[in-house]
Amino acid sequence: MLQHQLTSSTATVCVADAAYAERIVQIAPSVPRLEHLYVRGRPSPIIGPASRDFAVLLAADLETDPDLDVDHDSTAGIIFTSGTTGPSKGVLLSHHYLAAYGTMYADINGLRSDDVLLNFLPFFHGGAKFLTIATLVCGGRMRLLPRLSISTFLDEVTHHGVTNFVAVWSATTTPPTGRRRSRPGWPRTRGSTCTSPRPRPAGSTSWNAGSRS
Repeated sequence: MLQHQLTSSTATVCVADAAYAERIVQIAPSVPRLEHLYVRGRPSPIIGPASRDFAVLLAADLETDPDLDVDHDSTAGIIFTSGTTGPSKGVLLSHHYLAAYGTMYADINGLRSDDVLLNFLPFFHGGAKFLTIATLVCGGRMRLLPRLSISTFLDEVTHHGVTNFVAVWSATTTPPTGRRRSRPGWPRTRGSTCTSPRPRPAGSTSWNAGSRS
């Protein structure tokens, strides 16, 4: 799957966590256009002379802003489908699409500059992209996590004053446990968008496909 996506997208640069770097090194000979590998978390393994540590991307550089004109209909990213009818297919997302989606999310949720958005979604998923753009649109702040943890979810929401997030339904209905039972679950949260159905009630024949509150 990884080789298929790198090859079909004609990727020349790959950024990966250290845990996956060795796999990329293994398939690199079968991905002819792959020239650069940036590894986050430890020194980069060797694919070639252009293999480098992710930290170099964080250093100040006079070329950080190349002053390039970007057309609204040019490709901003590729999201791969689930592949239910065959190999995953790359879907091209334009700059206009992502900017419009992020702006729309900020608008329908009434986001403001004092909002704090919680983002634990992977950036190969559309949700992480439009949440980030929505945060920039409203001038708010974002709490960025590497993954969702149900056991610490309410702590994150409470400690960082989260006001908005995108989640599967189970995350919005998970009660506090243990020492968290006496703590308020949603002190500042004004909105959430659920991306999967509510559980079907016993004996019912239908349920809502999603919810925003």
